[in-house]
Amino acid sequence: MIQWMKENGFHYYNLGAFNPEFNSAIYIFKKWIAEKKGWEGTFFGEHHGCFNLIGRIAKFLLDSSKFLKGITSK
Repeated sequence: MIQWMKENGFHYYNLGAFNPEFNSAIYIFKKWIAEKKGWEGTFFGEHHGCFNLIGRIAKFLLDSSKFLKGITSK
C-alpha cells in the first residue's frame, strides 16, 4: 500500500499515535517507514467532531457516562 501511495503522488500519511515507552517495536517500525521525511508530533488530547445530530448524541452519551462514573466512584 505504501508503494502504491508513493507511485500515485501521496506525500503524507498519518501512521497513527502510540506511546513509544510502552510499544517500542511499533516506534521502531514507524520510524523505519517514515525514514528521514517523517517527524514526531505531540498528542494534545481527545477531540470530538459533532457535525450532525448523531455525533452530538454520541458525545452527550460519552460525556454523561464519564460524569456518572465519577459520581458513582466517590
